[in-house]
Amino acid sequence: MLIAIVVLFFVVILMICLHLYARWYLLPARRRQMRSRRQNLVLYVDPANPNPAGVESQGLPAAVLKSLPVFVYSGAAVAAAAAECAVCLS
Repeated sequence: MLIAIVVLFFVVILMICLHLYARWYLLPARRRQMRSRRQNLVLYVDPANPNPAGVESQGLPAAVLKSLPVFVYSGAAVAAAAAECAVCLS
């Protein structure tokens, strides 16, 4: 019984130490890392096009879009398959 109390006390002390370590060391390090990322952000503006928001999206060519397969959704097929679903059977 005494050994169980000592082990439980040791586990509680270990958890408190891990909590303090995470709170005082890991969280400030993460905040420092996030702060340094924000400070190193570099934006580039093309001098030939100062208004990049006005640029029209290029997108894919129409030939590529037409070559992609198209699947038609059918609710009846899903309802028939739902009766055989392994998750639904349990």
